[in-house]
Amino acid sequence: MNRITRFFVIFSLLFLFFSPVSFAADLSIEAIASNLQANQSKIKDMYCEMNTTIKQGSGAPMMLIGKMWRKGEDKSRMEMIIPMEQTVIRNGNKSVTINSTSGRKTVNVINNSAMRDLVSQSKFDIEFFKETFDLKVKAIDGDYIYIIEGTPKEKSEVLGKTEIYVDGKNWVSTKILIYDSHDKVMTQTQIEYQEISGAFVPVKSVTESKAMGMNMTIEVDFENVKVNQGISDGKFEI
Repeated sequence: MNRITRFFVIFSLLFLFFSPVSFAADLSIEAIASNLQANQSKIKDMYCEMNTTIKQGSGAPMMLIGKMWRKGEDKSRMEMIIPMEQTVIRNGNKSVTINSTSGRKTVNVINNSAMRDLVSQSKFDIEFFKETFDLKVKAIDGDYIYIIEGTPKEKSEVLGKTEIYVDGKNWVSTKILIYDSHDKVMTQTQIEYQEISGAFVPVKSVTESKAMGMNMTIEVDFENVKVNQGISDGKFEI
């Protein structure tokens, strides 16, 4: 996996957890899913500019600059500007990768299984996650902090549990911890938010990963964030 591909994969995984979660006194997984979906419905579309810094070991930092548009559950567009010009568009069950220099387009059809995965991730489909993880919730008394814990149903030699920390006052997920099979944290993500047009959206995330022997830090700044500006469907034309 080259560095550009790795960036898109990592960013997609991070974006899965960026949506706000609503507070409930008697919290359950089902309540979180229901409130999450209600909050997500406030964001009809979103645009942002991303500045990403990737540091791995003692090597020189790698800079990535790009733009992203999202609309609904099945439309997205990512334009990479630095270090190379490339655009990736997803619209329904199709995606296209465009090399801006050569103009070459590669179109792919997303199969039903992959499409379900993408839609489930975008709206926090509780049944989808229940198929893969045993889920539970615990609270930190007095701090309005809730922890959603997911343990893989199938035992893995590498992956252990995942914890998502939820701020019950601002109703957002602020931290994600991914453990290895020996219960040691191998990836940690911290997320900062800003309220824009009535919705909390991410403005900064920092991920530190020691997975598979890596020592990597990924810092993403989301700038010029715009919500519900009425993005045209033409932006996602394939």
